[in-house]
Amino acid sequence: MMFSIIIPTHNSNDTLRIALRSCLNQTNGDFEIIVIDDASNEPAAIVCADLEDRRITCLTNPTNLGASTSRNRGLDTARGDYIVFLDADDIYLPHKLEVLARTIQREQPGVLLHRQFRLHGKSDGRISWSELPARRWDGQTPLEEFTFRGGDYYNINVLCVSRLILQNVRFRPEIRMLEDQAFVYDCLRAAQHIAVLDDLLAVYVDDSRSSRASRRYRSRQDFLAFQRYARQHLTSRGQALINAAIASELSAFTHPVLVPFALFRGMQAGMPLGRSTFYAFRSIVGLPLANKVLSTLRAAKSKPRAPEWLDLLEPLEEGIER
Repeated sequence: MMFSIIIPTHNSNDTLRIALRSCLNQTNGDFEIIVIDDASNEPAAIVCADLEDRRITCLTNPTNLGASTSRNRGLDTARGDYIVFLDADDIYLPHKLEVLARTIQREQPGVLLHRQFRLHGKSDGRISWSELPARRWDGQTPLEEFTFRGGDYYNINVLCVSRLILQNVRFRPEIRMLEDQAFVYDCLRAAQHIAVLDDLLAVYVDDSRSSRASRRYRSRQDFLAFQRYARQHLTSRGQALINAAIASELSAFTHPVLVPFALFRGMQAGMPLGRSTFYAFRSIVGLPLANKVLSTLRAAKSKPRAPEWLDLLEPLEEGIER
């Protein structure tokens, strides 16, 4: 049984090298890696060639097409029995594919989900990290309700999908916001059997987003695109929770009715007060400032010693006490 690992990248060669190293160091070596370079200034093919491993294929988009189209191109190329995904700034833990392979042999699921570590950042020699999701999904509650009620979610790094499922499921390029979540939901609906593991098998580098938010607010078009998807495919409670989350990335001043109404409906659907309050704050001050505040709060809870898996992110995380 072979895995296909799909990695889209854009101007991320430094972290891409580390992501690829985490794949090549897997204890299960039956895989291929498909890197899709989304028109980077410095070609990702340079990094791939330096690693000198025949299991790596690098595709290059002629223009910047976005993550969804890039991943779809990887899916069209993939030859594996099961497909997994990795963002170019994240890593797999060494035993990930081995754990997945054992589960597949035992249960033959259409979709597998696992948990991961979430690295928020570092400050003054201390590191802030958590587990994502903090608790395992029970497989019964609609995933969109589990995800957006408390902020516990399964992103693309923790999804493993049978090739048979992907004959009819692809990423939706028209969705530019939460497009990976939509893909996870589509795969789950198409699967007859889902395996949900408690194992933490990857590291998601989520450095508070303060340096990654390219816009102060999202556009109304982004909101409406995902809202159309939610109306067709998700539960009414899930819609309310998701609408609150994505409306909080709009400006409350530009959308003085839409944003408060969405947040109110989210609270009615069970969103905790603290999360609703933060969403309201974000819609007023904008993404970069809100994320900076969130980063400061997380730093206050940071841990004095680094976890063992931090070594796998070298040379990104140098100078942290171990």
